[in-house]
Amino acid sequence: PLAYDDPAYFEELLHRFHQLQEIFHLKDLHPSVLLQVSLSASLGYLSLGKKEKALTYLAQYTNIATGNLFPLQLNGDDFFPALENWFDKLMIGNQPPRNDKIIRQSIFESVAQHPLFETLSKDKEYQSILKQLKSII
Repeated sequence: PLAYDDPAYFEELLHRFHQLQEIFHLKDLHPSVLLQVSLSASLGYLSLGKKEKALTYLAQYTNIATGNLFPLQLNGDDFFPALENWFDKLMIGNQPPRNDKIIRQSIFESVAQHPLFETLSKDKEYQSILKQLKSII
């Protein structure tokens, strides 16, 4: 968990993560990490009673999930050119251990079935997010 019980630490942790993701271009190298952090941040803010920030991160999660995420794979770039060769040597290569259909379903269910998000069930923005996530299944 992202230290949901300590708001200052939680904010600093997210701040540092955002700096790292910018420096290392994680959106291109490993977008699933951004997906996971966005969901965790949304849950954290919801736990802290910060509904608007929770919805902001949930919208980010949705934008990543409904963007160019699929086919999900790990990539190298100009700064990390050796990653491509390293992935080729792995048994699963640059592919995730689950297929895209299962991952898409999990992305939707992570939001639709998480008990903390029940507090947002009547929120129009949340309903729109669920609709968008359901569209990728």
